[in-house]
Amino acid sequence: MEDEPYTGLTVTFARDETFARIATRFAELNRFSEADKVLEKIDDPFQFAVAAAQMAVEYKKAGQSEQALTLLAEALDLAKEEVYGERTLIERDTLLAVLAVSNAEVGSLDEALEVAKMISAPNLQFAACRDVGKACVRAGNNNGIFQVADLIQHAYAKVLYDIETSDALTSAEQTELAARLLSQALIEVEAIEMPFEKSLALMEIALRFAQGEQSAKASELLFQALSVATEIESSYSEARVLIQLDDKYRQAGLEPGEREESILQKIGP
Repeated sequence: MEDEPYTGLTVTFARDETFARIATRFAELNRFSEADKVLEKIDDPFQFAVAAAQMAVEYKKAGQSEQALTLLAEALDLAKEEVYGERTLIERDTLLAVLAVSNAEVGSLDEALEVAKMISAPNLQFAACRDVGKACVRAGNNNGIFQVADLIQHAYAKVLYDIETSDALTSAEQTELAARLLSQALIEVEAIEMPFEKSLALMEIALRFAQGEQSAKASELLFQALSVATEIESSYSEARVLIQLDDKYRQAGLEPGEREESILQKIGP
């Protein structure tokens, strides 16, 4: 069977996607006049808006705040247009995620939070919140970190946000706040109902304690993760957790002891 030829829509979309990348690249090089000209060639509203949002960040970096805000407002207007069909809804959610992060990057956190609330897909909304949180870390906006956290409702996602933001804070040498978020994650992990998710969260927290040279605490948390794994009903999911747990022990530089071995014997076939 011969490959089907491109339709006009596919060719147009691919062309606009290329224009969007070129426009963004020109903006990154501070060649804004050329970026604007390429932007105007984009027909697809979502590709136009994504490029505009990314260019806005570069305008802000260059000290052109007014132009940055104009582009973001134009992109948001396009994102608010009514959409039809699953594919278009995904495209809009993707655009909203880019817009949320771009607004955070230019210092418009309130707008970033409002845009993040508009994202319908939970995974994309979490990704946007995570990246907005990291933008707050880079900007030194510590209060913003907790404002973003308030948007996240799912218990497992809240813990992952705390862990990843703690990592970003550690990289930024804000160790005190990083430790605070990690401790918060340890409290919030108790709200996770699914054993599969709870076990994964515990081992991620454990690894961070190990990296902070708190081996005893890391060992205890890894043991808790193993204990929770015994509650997983699906043998496939249980096996996945055990494989990851073995990897986390190695990364933490720890070895399972007698109590861990006793549990593993009970789990085994």
